[in-house]
Amino acid sequence: MYGHCKDNVVSAMGKIIRQNKIGGNDLKQVVEVWFGKLPLYHDKEEAKYNHELLVDIMINNQDMVVQGNM
Repeated sequence: MYGHCKDNVVSAMGKIIRQNKIGGNDLKQVVEVWFGKLPLYHDKEEAKYNHELLVDIMINNQDMVVQGNM
C-alpha cells in the first residue's frame, strides 16, 4: 500500500536533483537519501525515470553518488 507513495516521494527527490535547484552540501544530502531509497519497485514509470537518472549521474557526475575511496 505504501510502496507507491514511497516511490513517488523518492521520484520527487530525483526530479529535484535533476533540476539542480539546490547546491553544495544540500544537494549531496538529497542525493544520499535518494540513492539510499533506490531501487523503486512499485511505480514502474517512476522507477524507469529514477534508474535512468542514476545512470546519467554515474556517467556525468559520479562524485554526487560515489564518495571516498572505494
